[in-house]
Amino acid sequence: MPIQIQLDNGSLIGGGGAAFKGANVHIKPIDHGALGHYRTSAKITLLLGQVVNARLFEIRNAGSNLLVPLLIEVSVLPFGSVVVPYDLEIGLYKCTNFSAVDTTNTATPSASTMRTSGMSAAPGGAHVRYCSSSTNGMTGWTATKDGSPIASMMAWMSSVSATSRPVMKRLLDSSQQAVHPPVLAPNEGVVLENLVLGSATTNNVRVLVDVAWAEVTAY
Repeated sequence: MPIQIQLDNGSLIGGGGAAFKGANVHIKPIDHGALGHYRTSAKITLLLGQVVNARLFEIRNAGSNLLVPLLIEVSVLPFGSVVVPYDLEIGLYKCTNFSAVDTTNTATPSASTMRTSGMSAAPGGAHVRYCSSSTNGMTGWTATKDGSPIASMMAWMSSVSATSRPVMKRLLDSSQQAVHPPVLAPNEGVVLENLVLGSATTNNVRVLVDVAWAEVTAY
C-alpha cells in the first residue's frame, strides 16, 4: 500500500501503489528565495559578410548572487535572398572576468519576471544585450571567453522559399536533468557568437533567441 515519509523540512516523499513501486515526484523550479526567475527574447538580423565570432547575444552576472541559465533556445531562418548559400553556425561560450558588457551595436531587451509577487524585479542582477543588426556584431566588452563553445548549432542558409522552415536548437535546457547547467558567479556570463562568415553578396537571416534564467543565493 502507498506510504509517505516526512523530511525534517516538512516535505513529503510518497511511495506509489504496489503494482508500480514508484515514488510520486513533482519536478519544481529552482528555489529562488527572495530573488527570482526571468525570461526574455531577442530577434537579431544577420547581414552580408557577417563576420566570424561576431557577438550576437550576451548575459552577464552584474550582481552579487548566482545566475543559473535554464533555457537558451536559438531559431534561425532566411527571410530573403542568400545569394551564396552557406552553413550557418552559432556557438554558445562561457565567459569569466566579465566586467563590462558590449557598448557598441547593442540593444537591451526587456525581461519579464515569472511571478509579479514574491520575486525581485527583472532582470535581477543580469545585464543582457543583443546585437542591433551590425556586420561586426557587438563590440566594447571586457571578458575572457572560453576557448571552445559549450554548445553549438548549424543550419543551411539559402534564399527563402515557400518551403523554408526555421531550424531550432536548445543549446541549454533545464529539463535535461542529467546535464548540469552553467552556474554564473559575479562577473561571469555566456555569449552567443556567429561562427561562419556570412554570405558576402546578400545575407538576409534572422536569429531568434529565447532565454530563461534564475537568480539564487546558492545552488
